This record gives sequence, C-alpha cells and structure tokens, in this order.
Amino acid sequence: MREFNSKDFDIKLNVPKINFENAFFKLQNKILERRPNWGTDFEVSVAMYLGKPTILIAGNERQKEMLEKHPFCHRASVIVGSVDELLEKKWLNILYKSISGAIYE
Repeated sequence: MREFNSKDFDIKLNVPKINFENAFFKLQNKILERRPNWGTDFEVSVAMYLGKPTILIAGNERQKEMLEKHPFCHRASVIVGSVDELLEKKWLNILYKSISGAIYE
C-alpha cells in the first residue's frame, strides 16, 4: 500500500491530493496507444480461412500504423486510414475485380 506524506494529503478534506491533469493525460495516452482488440484479429482470421479479402479501416494514421505493424492484422488485404481513402484509391474496385473478374473503365 502506498504511504502518503503531508504534501500528498489534503488535511482539510481528509483525502489524498491528485493531479487530475496528469492523470487525464496518462489515461488519454493509454487509450490512444492501445492495440486493436481481439474481435479484429478474429474477423481477419475467419476471412483468411474462408479466402475472402479483408479491409481494415483505421480511425486515424496512428491506428493505421499500428495495424500495419500488428503481427496478425497486417495480413489483411487492405488497411486504410479512412473510408475516404478507401474510395479515393478505388480499393473496392480492385478487390472486386480480383474476385469476380469485373471490368472497370
């Protein structure tokens, strides 16, 4: 158990002093730096097992880099940072063409 000294304790309120700003930033960093959850791994593994193409859409560039470096998720067919990037680079057309032989002009 942590021992408090007099600077760490608010005697008037009889509670420990907490630096809320520091605590908030620690929590924020933990959330932003988290790894993809198990559901993503499971979905990628099932798609690979069935031979289906997989598109992972990350919420931002940091998450996109994490997915690209992740030991399992990097096996997805396409990893993009946003839906706009997916449509802009025409990944759906490319994947559909590879599956069904569709022809796009």
